[in-house]
Amino acid sequence: MKSSAAIGLFLGAQTISLLGSLVVQFAIVWYVTIVTESATMLAVSAISGFLPQLAVSMFAGVWIDKYDRKKVIIAADVLTALVTTGLAVLFYFHKETMTVIFLVLVVRALATGVQMPAVNALIPQIVGKENLMRINGINSALNSGMMLIAPLLGGVLLNYLPFTALLFSDIITAVVGVSLLMWLKVAPFKPDDKMALSTGQWLKSTYLSVRQGWRYLRENSLIFRVLFFQFVILFLISPSAFLNPLLVSQTFGKDIDLLSYAEAVYSLGMVIGGVVVIGLNKTKYKLQIMLAAAALYGLFMVGLGRADTFVLYLWINLMAGVTVPCYNTPVTTLIQEKVTVPFQGRIFGFLQFVTAAALPLGIIFFSQFANLYGVGRIFVVNGVACLLCVFIMWRLLFHLQN
Repeated sequence: MKSSAAIGLFLGAQTISLLGSLVVQFAIVWYVTIVTESATMLAVSAISGFLPQLAVSMFAGVWIDKYDRKKVIIAADVLTALVTTGLAVLFYFHKETMTVIFLVLVVRALATGVQMPAVNALIPQIVGKENLMRINGINSALNSGMMLIAPLLGGVLLNYLPFTALLFSDIITAVVGVSLLMWLKVAPFKPDDKMALSTGQWLKSTYLSVRQGWRYLRENSLIFRVLFFQFVILFLISPSAFLNPLLVSQTFGKDIDLLSYAEAVYSLGMVIGGVVVIGLNKTKYKLQIMLAAAALYGLFMVGLGRADTFVLYLWINLMAGVTVPCYNTPVTTLIQEKVTVPFQGRIFGFLQFVTAAALPLGIIFFSQFANLYGVGRIFVVNGVACLLCVFIMWRLLFHLQN
């Protein structure tokens, strides 16, 4: 069913589900912050969100290429709702512990690691190729909007509701999202027999399917180099993803309002960027847009590192947010267009693996230099490195686009 109704139903279901998940995710992090006041505990909570996605991403791609993708998304939503329900019950009876909270974060991250590539792989089944860029742009704008709304909504709810009640908001939105998704009619594709998993040798078949996906990726030079570029760029920009609050506090002061403004402006930029991408639906120059966005982000990193007033910092941070959907959406659309349907789950799984690996590795590496030389200098150096990387990858990628 390729219709505007199906697309609206799917995006609506995902947006509602995402809102509840983000509100609870922010609430859990805030709870850990308030109760422990420990940077180590915050680091553990961050690791609990990244490492499970890294671990599951390869296998998730196989499952997405084997099973009904709509059912995979529903299963991930249901799993998230169940573990959140369990945590809410423990809080109600005052039996919660930090260990349990981190385990819940791990399970939620595992579900996210399956759901995100499944969503990207399902979109081409309900959207024609001519509209992929526009729908991906709308999806990006909606996701960015939820990133802007969720912390504000979470803060308001925490002022009027107990933490246990706030946890149940994720359960409610998951039920609504799954109910809407159940109405979506989409014919599941049938993988080739040689791609199907054997019931009797599930682990072996999973391993073989991952190898088949890797072989396909190596033979698709364009997508292979795009994923390599993704790793390098995310590795270089990782300081801007994790150290922005530290940059603000070191340069402009430790006022919590400054950090809030910085986050809100960046999210607003991402919403604007999603709208910009929608207008580029018919363009054939997806690769050029991706590379230009990466180059601009590098320039904006330099600007953030050199900004001497907070107003200037906010304007540059806004523009940096605009470039994010202009980079991510062409990457997603290129995979949807250039990868055959039976392999899309695995390739999106590889994309998730690259993303989940590059950011933590980058921050582990660059945080040491930030302590020695200052966050601002790291932003400047890495921004210049991004520009150099874009120039090199332009030479490697341009002739492969067609």
